[in-house]
Amino acid sequence: MWAALRQHLLMTAVLTILGGALGYTASLLMTPVYTSSATIFVTVGGARSANDVSQTGTYLTSRMKSYVTLATSSAVLEEALEDIQDTRTFERLLSAADRRTQGDELNDAADQLQTVVTVANEVDTTVLTVAVDGPTEQDAQRLTNAVSTALANRIEETEQGANSFAPIRATVINGADLPIGPSSPKPYLNTVLGAAFGFALGAAISLLLYSRPARPARPARQAMIDGSQRMPGRRPRRDPAAPPAPRTSRPPGRSPAPGDVGGRR
Repeated sequence: MWAALRQHLLMTAVLTILGGALGYTASLLMTPVYTSSATIFVTVGGARSANDVSQTGTYLTSRMKSYVTLATSSAVLEEALEDIQDTRTFERLLSAADRRTQGDELNDAADQLQTVVTVANEVDTTVLTVAVDGPTEQDAQRLTNAVSTALANRIEETEQGANSFAPIRATVINGADLPIGPSSPKPYLNTVLGAAFGFALGAAISLLLYSRPARPARPARQAMIDGSQRMPGRRPRRDPAAPPAPRTSRPPGRSPAPGDVGGRR
């Protein structure tokens, strides 16, 4: 492989540089996306005994997956958008929504918001992490705070009276911060990936060219190279070491008789 790369080093280097340049250019052309996150802590409030705490803790652990699903429901998302309906964030969210049906603006914006919301729950914990993508830093922060607050309220409303142990409390313990930079695209990563792709392409082409068998010469051309066949229109070359050929002459008339002198009788 190294022999193939050395033989086609220039081509491989050009493809590597070209791949990196294309990756960086693609990053500049992409629309930046900003991501902000918030944390919700679900606890047991007003437990009457240690047994209540234990039973409610087990209950909460089993309910966390339901809370993750609840976060992207229409009830939570529409409640979150009601507080920011008069902002530019709502307008940008609505403009990105698919409004071919021309339905209710709040419902259309909620459908679009659902595509940029991500909720995760760490295993064996009652902590929810809400992350929302936005076209600007302010949009990402505003949407994350709205969704996390609406989700916390909906969890308490849903669990109110659902168990006989103790009330469930959902609290936003870490609000959304303003993102310090876009989460995507990542110019450095795209440049490295583009350069790696260009290098791989150059290496593959180098190996292909290196492993290709040489095409044999045609018989006529090989004979000309060896000297066993002279090329058309050219006199054969005389070996300098060979003795000169004897000269022979033939008179135009008859041969003179032995007694002739000067060619006359």
